[in-house]
Amino acid sequence: MAALAFVVGTRLDRPAGSVELRTALVAPDGDSTADVEVRKTGIGRVIRFESDELPILPKGEYYELWFVGRGDTPTTPNRISAGTFHPDEDGRSHVTFAAAVDPAKYPVLSVTAEPGDGNPEPRGPEVLRSPPRSQAVRAPPLRRARPPHSRAPPRRALARGP
Repeated sequence: MAALAFVVGTRLDRPAGSVELRTALVAPDGDSTADVEVRKTGIGRVIRFESDELPILPKGEYYELWFVGRGDTPTTPNRISAGTFHPDEDGRSHVTFAAAVDPAKYPVLSVTAEPGDGNPEPRGPEVLRSPPRSQAVRAPPLRRARPPHSRAPPRRALARGP
């Protein structure tokens, strides 16, 4: 039984599918970054998101990863949510999403800080954004988590306007 558990665990750890998109997302002020890898599989896309730098949001709020299409505006959104997440207590966000989205049709990735008000539309400020896909495909492989001694302490709350 132990051998079976080892084989299953090893297989699940291996990435499935072919890399379709690999990019870095950057905050408008350049202060935070994230790496994203999108793999095309037989059932859709598997998205790996990694950041060690997002601030911990106030209780009830969350981050949301979006695939953004051409012509997206606040009044006429053209985006698909890949999912929501929170950083851990050390400010790390290493999450995997499954989504049925074509990055060719939604070439930009965006992370917003959402208010947790139950509204599924993007309402919070954009905190990270990728370059257009034509530039994103040249991004390096996902970085590995930094050793604990080299990680900057997490920022505790995202500043909100009045």
